[in-house]
Amino acid sequence: MNFEIIDLSRDQAIEFTCTKTLNMFTLAQILIYFDIIRDTTPTYLQIVKYFSKQVFSYAEKYLKEKHNINFQEPANLEDSLFLSETFF
Repeated sequence: MNFEIIDLSRDQAIEFTCTKTLNMFTLAQILIYFDIIRDTTPTYLQIVKYFSKQVFSYAEKYLKEKHNINFQEPANLEDSLFLSETFF
């Protein structure tokens, strides 16, 4: 997905993207671009660390607060029709 955010500021890119999608991974990628890739040449390890330790949790918190979303894991997956080994 190309949101053409190159000419936007970080905050403008976040706002623009969050009107198009509620995907935490997409938001995290945009944050990584503006925070460490745009002006430097980070290593893969730096990007992975930044993603796992800072950006993903920030993206989740941002989307929760902005759109009043409550992320919850399903309570009982064992009885799910979609996880069953037999079809019926």
